Amino acid sequence: MAALLHELMPWLEQVRFLKTGAEAVAAAVRLARVVTGRDQVLGAGYHGWLDWCSRDAGVPAAIEGLFGELPFNDVARGRQAIAARGSSLAAVVVEPVVDGAPSVEWLTMLREETSRVGAVLVFDEIKTGLRIALGGAAERWGVRPDLVVLGKALANGFPLALVGGRREVMEAVSRTWISSTLATESVALSAAIATVEAARREALPAHLGRRRPAARGLRAPGRSARRAGSRPRASPRCAISASTIPRTEGASRDSASRGGSSSSEAPTTSSRWRTVRRRSSGSSPSSTKRSPERSHADRHPRPFLPPRQRSRGLAGAERQPSPGGRAGRDPLARGVDPGQLGPELADLLPVARRRDRGQRRRCSR
Repeated sequence: MAALLHELMPWLEQVRFLKTGAEAVAAAVRLARVVTGRDQVLGAGYHGWLDWCSRDAGVPAAIEGLFGELPFNDVARGRQAIAARGSSLAAVVVEPVVDGAPSVEWLTMLREETSRVGAVLVFDEIKTGLRIALGGAAERWGVRPDLVVLGKALANGFPLALVGGRREVMEAVSRTWISSTLATESVALSAAIATVEAARREALPAHLGRRRPAARGLRAPGRSARRAGSRPRASPRCAISASTIPRTEGASRDSASRGGSSSSEAPTTSSRWRTVRRRSSGSSPSSTKRSPERSHADRHPRPFLPPRQRSRGLAGAERQPSPGGRAGRDPLARGVDPGQLGPELADLLPVARRRDRGQRRRCSR
């Protein structure tokens, strides 16, 4: 998986796999603080719910004071915010696409200013990875960060995220502790490999760009998601025609009486049932009765009984049916020795006989 990502992002020299986007971005901030020895962080966009970037209740004031908001796509104010923190700034974490596409000038300013003050530039591409370009924002707008965070579409819904980037920054993992619950789970990695290969084969960014402008980092003002008067398209999973559902002759007549299709348009009856007309004086000629073509024992075989045989034991020796036994249901009637069934299956034979007798009584009624 790492080699496949390196083909898409040649500047991605090392990666670390985690499970959620929030912990992956937190890992990027941890690495930036280890490398720079600083505490302050600036962010633009949404980076998860963890304490380092949250201002909600329960976050200590000391931690909340280490994070500041960076104006999105504002070159002048962004430069001022970075310069104000200067030598105390550890990282600048930005989502490349927030309300719209970023300007190249804004991204270039972030790259230049973070390099000038010695901070780490992180692209949070949890939502935009594989969508705006297979190589991410660096490929799309030509500005390379120090670290990138990917998730969501990376494994097509399976829990997987990663942080990766320059080797000298990623090697700080050996000087801190970054881990994740179920980090060694490999199903999501297999899903990610299949997803990335499909995205590259099908040219996913170009496909999304044709379907909706927002996927290209643009917004079409005044254009709704669906043209006026158009009907929503049905999901392929639900596109099942009613004509594909088998119906009996009686069901087709019922639908015809309710205003549906006539019986001549109905499909053939199910092979499992056949319609037998009653011709007794007490019943209507149109009334029907369903009768099974096979016995109850054939349709619902007992899992603990051997397959049906013609008076042949498990060892292949011919045996005579027991007196009063009914072939097909009683194992002894088929020449099966209870001793050959094992103690577990032999104990179930009395239960099978009781069920068989009850079934015969119900059928006789």
